[in-house]
Amino acid sequence: MTRFRQRLLAFARNSGESEALPNKVFLARKPNMSWPYNHAEVEAVASDAGYSVVYLNRLAVAHQIAIMAHAKRIVGPTGSAFANSIVAGAGAKLLELCSSARSDKIEDWYAPLADIAGAKFSITDSTYID
Repeated sequence: MTRFRQRLLAFARNSGESEALPNKVFLARKPNMSWPYNHAEVEAVASDAGYSVVYLNRLAVAHQIAIMAHAKRIVGPTGSAFANSIVAGAGAKLLELCSSARSDKIEDWYAPLADIAGAKFSITDSTYID
């Protein structure tokens, strides 16, 4: 997996990605996806805290990788966007927000990917994600 990570990072570097990248990222999802959350409220809180609200699924793969590799803090509701943890920067901190109503169904699937990247992955129940 380490070699796979290195290949992904090289792919993003070679893509010519030159846009300014955020240090703090909130991984948003469009409404009506699985694991819904109260979008407007949660995204406003994230934005007020200085996080850039990012919809990774709307971006080219190289841009997704570049954002995740550059960010120092990554937060978002539980979901597959955290599969990108494998390309997080060493020392980055990732926080997966889970609904307290669904916390019994949450597993730390993405923590091993963050470990490969040298990042710290945490999960918390959140009253905002309900």
